[in-house]
Amino acid sequence: MINASSEKSAARSLNNHYYWWDIINDEWVVKGYKGRQKRDGEKVFSGDKPLKQAEKYIAMFKYHHPMMVDALCSGIGSVLQLLDGQLMQNIIKVATRAEIPILVIHDEVIVPKQYKTFVEMLLQRAFQTTFKDVGSFGTIKAKWSNLQTEEEIEIDLSKS
Repeated sequence: MINASSEKSAARSLNNHYYWWDIINDEWVVKGYKGRQKRDGEKVFSGDKPLKQAEKYIAMFKYHHPMMVDALCSGIGSVLQLLDGQLMQNIIKVATRAEIPILVIHDEVIVPKQYKTFVEMLLQRAFQTTFKDVGSFGTIKAKWSNLQTEEEIEIDLSKS
């Protein structure tokens, strides 16, 4: 609903969602489909007028989550995904120029341990470069981990 640009497109998208129980992972799975793909599972909204049920769900979601109303059906989710990708591109670009080996996996970066301080600074600067003035709002939490340990750190984004 956050990626959709209107309530109608959000309802249409929800109307193409199916669910099933994954016995291997012991969890519910919900998947949205596009086009004429073969669908697995049961429709989330089925029976009479499933599109109306999806629209009612959106209205109820807004009622129960009033702080999210401005973001719903605004397309902001797609913008945030684009910014996330740009953040990672900026990180790759600077690490490459500094000749630091880096592997990016979605929203994680894997680097040799000896570059920890540099990468913390890189994350801070890349965040501010990508998000401009809104990237100076305070601190974000990040995790450093290896096979044995995990350490939570805070990166101060108010520094320039």
